[in-house]
Amino acid sequence: NSKEAKQIILRVSNEPYPRTFSISIEYLSEAKAVPRRCLQYKTTPQGTIQSFNYDGSPPMALFDQEYTICFKYLVGYCDVAFNFETLDLGSDSDYLRIGDDKVFNDSFDNPIMANATDPIYVNVRIGDSNEQQGEGFKATYTMMGC
Repeated sequence: NSKEAKQIILRVSNEPYPRTFSISIEYLSEAKAVPRRCLQYKTTPQGTIQSFNYDGSPPMALFDQEYTICFKYLVGYCDVAFNFETLDLGSDSDYLRIGDDKVFNDSFDNPIMANATDPIYVNVRIGDSNEQQGEGFKATYTMMGC
């Protein structure tokens, strides 16, 4: 709660590539706080999920990633349907876990359904290299009424 300036130091690489960052920091009250371990938190009945750097040029999945995308429970919605536009994680050891299902690259049928009687999570696992230069993933999600 200090009003004095804070400094954030990012060490992204030893290479001198020009980079720009847009960082917004906001204190969240407990009522607005997201569940623990949720790096992304979706609160609307429909929207998009995508891997970090997906909108890059060219898109390339960032490697060495393990995080969770969480979906807020909304009254009246019991399932979530995911329709993937792209799912190219690079290696066969990389995956998304949606509910009890692990999804690897293009080895799935759209839509992928998840039951929302429990909290819905998408666990993202991309290994420590992206030698195959996978693009990452992008999907729309729609919560389905009960």
